[in-house]
Amino acid sequence: MAKDTIKSYRLYTTKFAEWIGEETPLSDITINDIEEYMEYKRLGGNKAVSVATNVRNLRCFFNFCSKRKMMEHLEIIMPRYEKELKEPYSDYEMALLLVKPKGDSWTEYRNWAMVNYFFATGQRLSTVIHIRVKDVDLVSKRLLVCCGCKQSAFLHHIHHLRGQRMLPPLCLFHLRVPTDRKLC
Repeated sequence: MAKDTIKSYRLYTTKFAEWIGEETPLSDITINDIEEYMEYKRLGGNKAVSVATNVRNLRCFFNFCSKRKMMEHLEIIMPRYEKELKEPYSDYEMALLLVKPKGDSWTEYRNWAMVNYFFATGQRLSTVIHIRVKDVDLVSKRLLVCCGCKQSAFLHHIHHLRGQRMLPPLCLFHLRVPTDRKLC
């Protein structure tokens, strides 16, 4: 199991333990306790997605405990919630984001290049942060992109992406960092 996963389980189970009482034995925890905890979180101002995240982590922990006979199995039903739709940028806002910076600030230029790249490719941040300078082939104008740790890589042409020329920002970045460093 990943370190971050364990850290997350520890965080949510600790919060639950503080709420129910740290001395409460696992065998005394019931579905009713879980439902009361969900209500406590809702009334505490937590959004539905946060409550669901809490319950999901607790369910994993309690399933782990029940498989090891530390407690009875609890049939925890995940709370339902509507996903919050994010407001997309307007055409005006996109035009502002895509205007090349006038100054010579490296940070501003890098940010502009990244916004252009996101807009041109539609890739998610989680994909882009794993791109390394050595993945950029300036000669053939291609970029090797890995989609997650278990998915295969694909080549992405960087010559012209939706009318935005992406090569100059990548060239500048290529000259400034070692090849094994991440682009972001």
